[in-house]
Amino acid sequence: MTDTEVVTLDEHASLVEKLEFLQDEAKQLPQVEVTLRHYFAHGIYGRELARPAGTLIIGKIHKTRHMFILLSGEMSVLTDNGMERFVAPQIVIGSPGTKRLTYAHTDCVAIVLHGTPLTDLDEIEKVFVAQNDQEYLKYLEDEKLLIGEKS
Repeated sequence: MTDTEVVTLDEHASLVEKLEFLQDEAKQLPQVEVTLRHYFAHGIYGRELARPAGTLIIGKIHKTRHMFILLSGEMSVLTDNGMERFVAPQIVIGSPGTKRLTYAHTDCVAIVLHGTPLTDLDEIEKVFVAQNDQEYLKYLEDEKLLIGEKS
């Protein structure tokens, strides 16, 4: 018999906080290799991810609106409306602050598109992705200050 550690999360935690907690716990599980490709066209960056069936992925927080396109396969995606099942082809407009949990029922290929002239992957990540909820909230506060909406 093994000892089991019970970990609790504040019942008032946001969805992003819950996903961050789950993501930290999932790091203890075996990790799966996925195929990642990057595409650049006139002012557009595309990040394509191929994942095998049975893969659970918790993404990063997107700072801006973006397109998520399921090119092939079938997956469940945790959205603001709860779990939704997507069957390719499917196009979803992601909102700022989006952090998704996805589960691939079949082998899947999806791409996320961002409008940017940047081609350096590190710079693109800095501009479009927050590593955690605190970084996203700081980004929102900085954006308010930039456009003159002081709180």
